[in-house]
Amino acid sequence: MKSLLIVLWFVIIGCKNPLSSQHLTNDYDNPKLKVYMDFDNDGSVIEQDKNGFYHLDYLRGKETWYSRVHMKGEPYTRVYWSSPDSFRFTHMWRDYSNCIISNSTMISNNGIGTQLFLTHPAQEGDTLLIIGTLEDETFDYIQVIIH
Repeated sequence: MKSLLIVLWFVIIGCKNPLSSQHLTNDYDNPKLKVYMDFDNDGSVIEQDKNGFYHLDYLRGKETWYSRVHMKGEPYTRVYWSSPDSFRFTHMWRDYSNCIISNSTMISNNGIGTQLFLTHPAQEGDTLLIIGTLEDETFDYIQVIIH
């Protein structure tokens, strides 16, 4: 029994989260769905670095703010959004936790769509993962480093 617990302990300690950013490469390309960013919060153009990360500047003086993520694909296609990243808040003495991006949006008739995601000061220095998924489980994602 003791040896089983030791083996189990090594398995649990040795396993890493498969959604963590060090396991994702940003060279994935799918013609059915493209998720991307175009502008930083100050209106300047934002592009991926050589490793595929977007770098988003934290807006000083703001408690929370929304940033935009875009998608390209077939017109009138629904994109479902998810992220392992969340934010916590207290309202009327109750603690809540929400995903930074949620729900779904439709790609418009011109093949482009937009969704907002929430950022806040506690994320400064973090890498956020935002995933867009189609009904057939086709997906694309971006990773955003908050500065």
